[in-house]
Amino acid sequence: MHLTPKILIMFFCVSLIQERVQGVDPLATLFAKFQKTLLDFLKSNTLIEKIVKNYNEKVNEFDATTLDIDGSHLVRKLANKLHKILQEKIESLENAVNEAEKYAGQHGYDPNLKLEDVSYKNARNIRENEEGFVYEERLMRNVSYNSSSVHIPVEIYEGDLHILNDLKWTNKLDEVWYNNSKNYDNMLLQYFGSQTGVLRVFPGIKWSNIEPDLYDVRRRPWYTQGASSPKDMLILIDTSGSTYGQALSLIKETAKSLISTLGQNDYVAVANFSDQADYVGCFRKFVQANPRNKQVLLKAIDDLQAKGMAKYNNAFKFAFERIKEFNKSMDEGDLEGANCNKVIMFLTDGGTDTAEEVFENYNWPEKKVRIFTYMVGPQPNPYAAVRWIACANRGYYSRVPAMGDIRSTVQSYLHGISKEYPKTWSIHRTWSKTYLDYMRLGIMTTVTLPVYNRTRDLDKNDTLLGVMGTDVTIDELKRHIPWKKLGPNGYAFAINNNGYILFHPDLKAQHGWLSDPPTVDLLEIQIESDDLKLVREEMINKTESTMTVKGLTRVTSDGHILHNTRTYHYIGIENTTFSIAIVLPPYRKHMFDKVNKDKDRFYREAKHMLKDEMMVISPWEWCENITSIPDLLNIDLPSLTCDHKLLDHLLFDIISTSSLPNIWQEANPRQPILSFFFASGSGMTRFYPESSRDTYLSSADVWESTFFKRALDLDKWFFSTSDASECMDENCTASIIAGKSVGTFSGTVKDAVIGVKIPPKSLRDILRSNINRCTDKNFCLLLDDGGFLVVSSNENDDKYIGSFLGSITDQQLFVQIMALLIKENRFNETKVYDYQASCSIVQRTVSGVGKTANLPFFYELLTFKWWNLKISTIIGYFNLFWALLTSSSVSNTVDAIGSPITQNRSCIKKESLYLLQRSSDPHFTRTLSGCNGCTRGSVQGYEIKETNLYLVVFKDAATKCEPSCYDEFLHHKPVENILFLNSFKVVVISNSYFKSHFFLNSILPDDPNFIDEKCDVEKRFRRRPEFCFDNSMSRDIQQCGGFCFLPNIGAIFSMVVLAFRVIQR
Repeated sequence: MHLTPKILIMFFCVSLIQERVQGVDPLATLFAKFQKTLLDFLKSNTLIEKIVKNYNEKVNEFDATTLDIDGSHLVRKLANKLHKILQEKIESLENAVNEAEKYAGQHGYDPNLKLEDVSYKNARNIRENEEGFVYEERLMRNVSYNSSSVHIPVEIYEGDLHILNDLKWTNKLDEVWYNNSKNYDNMLLQYFGSQTGVLRVFPGIKWSNIEPDLYDVRRRPWYTQGASSPKDMLILIDTSGSTYGQALSLIKETAKSLISTLGQNDYVAVANFSDQADYVGCFRKFVQANPRNKQVLLKAIDDLQAKGMAKYNNAFKFAFERIKEFNKSMDEGDLEGANCNKVIMFLTDGGTDTAEEVFENYNWPEKKVRIFTYMVGPQPNPYAAVRWIACANRGYYSRVPAMGDIRSTVQSYLHGISKEYPKTWSIHRTWSKTYLDYMRLGIMTTVTLPVYNRTRDLDKNDTLLGVMGTDVTIDELKRHIPWKKLGPNGYAFAINNNGYILFHPDLKAQHGWLSDPPTVDLLEIQIESDDLKLVREEMINKTESTMTVKGLTRVTSDGHILHNTRTYHYIGIENTTFSIAIVLPPYRKHMFDKVNKDKDRFYREAKHMLKDEMMVISPWEWCENITSIPDLLNIDLPSLTCDHKLLDHLLFDIISTSSLPNIWQEANPRQPILSFFFASGSGMTRFYPESSRDTYLSSADVWESTFFKRALDLDKWFFSTSDASECMDENCTASIIAGKSVGTFSGTVKDAVIGVKIPPKSLRDILRSNINRCTDKNFCLLLDDGGFLVVSSNENDDKYIGSFLGSITDQQLFVQIMALLIKENRFNETKVYDYQASCSIVQRTVSGVGKTANLPFFYELLTFKWWNLKISTIIGYFNLFWALLTSSSVSNTVDAIGSPITQNRSCIKKESLYLLQRSSDPHFTRTLSGCNGCTRGSVQGYEIKETNLYLVVFKDAATKCEPSCYDEFLHHKPVENILFLNSFKVVVISNSYFKSHFFLNSILPDDPNFIDEKCDVEKRFRRRPEFCFDNSMSRDIQQCGGFCFLPNIGAIFSMVVLAFRVIQR
């Protein structure tokens, strides 16, 4: 009889209804039987009750006591310690700034200074074994406390009069810096960066930058943020037809360079104009100048095209209207925006329009919005109007004739903004974002203060001389975290006024895979929830409070996600922009404190038991320079050099568990067991048999063990696996680990995990002996709470143990089963984003010939102007493109022409994680369909109580059915979905020929804020910096820039031959 699809569907529905109304499925009884057998096997072999009883007997024998854990007290104590450290940095910095301003005031500008009149140590010329240099452990290098060292950018002539005068007066800073190093503990580098580009560092150090040295202190984040108040910046880009070609390229690079000077307290908008003006890219408003927003803007700027006629009136009207709207939103309480300096950066190739009427209507007479103008391009276009616009609006006019001028010229606006004279610089103390130190001292933050000319000369007393700074390494702050009191699942973190992380255990920047670590928010490093948002907001407001947060946590090391509860204790750090939090699990209320009876016997027995070979300890510093058992055996216990609470906890656990190997030896399990273990938060792991020592030695630090930390969080048996893919032997299989956390000290201290490691065969035998359907064809699968395969009834599947069921591509049936479990809400999918991911860039080098200029007409060859512009352009391109190829944000490797070069870059990766959902109905049955409506079989699932396991039974329908129409697998590992692929060409001069490099670079990854280019950026709570100075007094028009320096004639004609050869190519 022919069955139509409708009849088939009816049969399936009837079958499904029958399964639900017939009462208890016979399989449910078998499931319950398997569950009981499994739990009995674990309890009878690990002997948990007996072990805990023996432990508590030792507690009574030595009168061991516990210490209460008060998170609020701990966080207050930690905040006070960090405040003391940071306050010392602030005081030392203020001392140095006071002296610097005094020295500068005493120094009169000397127009007759010569290079031989100034003595200084050039950091690039210091030898490895320079006399007077000694090794400093804190700085991990040879240093000199006798003098500072100086770095000057390579493009600046050290004999320039401004440089020489800065070198002269800053030489006196060595004395105050030396005194600071003596008077304050843990002083690292102290330094001053001048407006002219001089960097003076104390103690003196050898410059360690790789060649070519492109370092310019004025472009470092600590300098740019310390040199000015927060700002709302609107960049106006001229894209009229006259900019076509080189001018527009220069304008784009200038705009991008301006954006690079902005920090997380600044806001930026970018617009282009010709006949009309509009926003560039997908942002339709001002946005915070964080790294990802800036990345989007840089991509949009690259895509600009030249067309139309420039109309300055329309451009400035658009700009002022947008600023007016932004100001209104801030007046209404919106925390977006700097709400301090308002600046318009005007980039054009020249023109005659002054837009005076617009300024009269929008900006005069208060001139609250400053306008900085940049005349960009080599052409001798009219510039008087462009300069007038800057001068009439408290701005500064600059000229950018070539690529090589961009780096130094864009900095001129910082000089203009900082020229306003604040009544007191103490309100302008700035803490930088975290960054990887250029001197390779690790992740750090810098506290800075501007240094002003405090003379009575009215023409000079508002001059910014530079920025003074001193470093605070993150490791220095983290050393004060009371980690042994927090336990393996407790931690501390700190954020700033924008919600960005200062330090956090999940911050990857410390691993150093990028030279400029990404800036991440608390809500990006942890999984966002309403409770966590509230914690973040209160921390930003520097509120002292405690909050219990329930939410999801991503286990970064093994692709799992889990529910947990944590208590957050937080408080602001006085006199800084930071807040600190201590996070504890609910069971972390007590910890081991000390033994109070028979101490001599306690130490004597413990030292004897240290010789036991069936035990490993964590490689912690138990005593000064003591990290291992052999080291402990060589000292007298107790020792004054030891951390007594840490060591005594270890020794007590060693004594209390000394009988475990004998207990386990007598267990006589029915199924083979690879090993038994007792892992303790004290840092000790006991095991049996001795032959398994190597497997435990490789994971001796229990606090770093994902299994140990996850097992502590659960009140049931936790199953996990070792990954078979990590086996070197193709015949090896993963082992299965099962453990359960236990409470000692009458259950008040939850600090240990007892468990076993078993081969897959042992668990498979238990499965098959209790559920007769578990055969090779009608198979059974045991999954953990993340959907990973723990064991299969088919031994041929052992190679998949430890793999996510939905990503086993050569077992399509497994993928279908996992998809069904997700569809039926037995497992819930959570998409998480890794904002700290590292991705590779493949750079392909293709030989070719590039031209930076066309051959001129013959009469142009005779003009001075032509040679001036062309040589400037050639040198400029050389500087810029060399910089691009050796960017500090990626790790470059130069390879042969035509070979791919792999680099690292910051990116965002998406990952789908799955979590078992507990149900009131632990047993379910569904039909699994194949192609054309046919039935592949039935799937039955069952939650194994008191464990993190889920049992799946598949019964084959024994019908002729195509395997599947389901040709996809479930992505589980982190992937980057590239929405935009940008390809750009770079030309450099190298080894007397040109090479063209093509970079494939994802500009906008799959960030939830930027999907489909919607740029729907979520507004997050922030607190503006407390300082702002923006004096509204008008400025002398003669002080608003406009000078353009030409290279000297001799230098020009000495390069004519070289330039002509380059142009000919």
